[in-house]
Amino acid sequence: MRKFLFLSILFVTNLVFAQTSFQGGIYNNTTWTLANSPYNITGNVVIFPGKTLTIEPGVQVIVDADNTFNTGNYISIEVRGSLVAQGSVNAPIVFTSSDASTNQNWMGIYVKKTQGATIEMNRFILTNAFYGIYADDADGLQYNFENCIFRDNNYVFQMNSFLNFNNCIFQRNGVGVAMQLVSGGVTAANCNFSDNFCAFTTLASPLQLSNCTFSNNVNTIIQCSGTIDSCNFLNNENGLMDVGGFTITNSQFYSNNAGISNISGATIANCDFAFNGVALRLGDACAVTNSTLSENTIGIAVTGNNINQVVNNQICNNTQYNIENLTDKNFSINANCFCETDSTTIENLLFDGYDDISRGLMNYAIYDDSCASIVTYVTKIDLDEPASLTELSTDFQLFQSTEFITVQAKNPIHSLQLINAMGQVVVSATPNKKSFTLIPSNFANGVYLLRIDGQVKRVYLN
Repeated sequence: MRKFLFLSILFVTNLVFAQTSFQGGIYNNTTWTLANSPYNITGNVVIFPGKTLTIEPGVQVIVDADNTFNTGNYISIEVRGSLVAQGSVNAPIVFTSSDASTNQNWMGIYVKKTQGATIEMNRFILTNAFYGIYADDADGLQYNFENCIFRDNNYVFQMNSFLNFNNCIFQRNGVGVAMQLVSGGVTAANCNFSDNFCAFTTLASPLQLSNCTFSNNVNTIIQCSGTIDSCNFLNNENGLMDVGGFTITNSQFYSNNAGISNISGATIANCDFAFNGVALRLGDACAVTNSTLSENTIGIAVTGNNINQVVNNQICNNTQYNIENLTDKNFSINANCFCETDSTTIENLLFDGYDDISRGLMNYAIYDDSCASIVTYVTKIDLDEPASLTELSTDFQLFQSTEFITVQAKNPIHSLQLINAMGQVVVSATPNKKSFTLIPSNFANGVYLLRIDGQVKRVYLN
């Protein structure tokens, strides 16, 4: 019995403390097995051309840390042949250092594409690397990463490739994916990015994000374009910064210092901004529709031109300004509700040329409590077009004389309003037929706005 017990203890001891030290070249096809894990890497490793290193699920690769902060001393795994590291959900492969603090103290995995290197990696953990996974050339290939964790790296990827991430975690890194200037793009779904300095910056192709969460990052997304759908941006210094060409839909921006800062050429729809410092800092040619901006310090700060597509939003209860005009341009924000019927209260939360003569003026509308109907318009300056409203299309024909105005339409007219210069609705009708005639003899002469099914036309009565 004692001999059996002794052999059992010896077997368990050998199983727990099995480990392999390695450095140098891999000149033949080689497998690093779970039975011999962990693999302690004491010097640089090179996988030579035509040879493959296969790493089994659950293996730990522990690189000797160098804390001199001199990258010339850092150990790297250099791939000139092939690296196959396919972990599993329950047994991911781990690449880390012997000092798994928050420091970067080994170089990373260097993919020498100029020598034909290939990698097949999935379901792995990468920590404490300075360059993460990086390459010396672009290849235009697509790499899929699922259920991976990237933590405490300076950079995670510099590949100039097409990278697809699903259910991955990026935590406490310097930059997630950086400087893909030559080629390559990024798609990420169901991923979590937290406590990074930056998640994505300077990508050659559009970024595509869906159902991701970004929290406690510094500059989350910088100098990129692309699409963002159903994502959450929480407690970041900047959600998006210095970006253009984005389509952002169905997303939430909460408690960021800046939700979206310095964006141009963008479409933002069905989004919710709350408790941010500045929710939106808009440059040129931005469309913001069907969104809610509330309880921020500043709802929208306007720095560019052509914002007449900021429509159908609720911009309410922001503490300093609902909208701040930082330009000398005049524009209309008629088709937005400020959740307030008192013009003085609304005016106090709009910053424009009334407050600083170097700024342009903003015309706006006052809505009822439901934000469904306009009560009146506040017109500070005459603009050529009723900004933020759609001009009457060719679906309607207008026939006017001194005694009547007749509207004929291709389809039944559902709603018709005649609005005077004070913003008062003097006629409101629901004809539900293709022709309708107004008899304006009881109205004062002047310019009126004729609104038909959401489209408008200026008319003059005399």
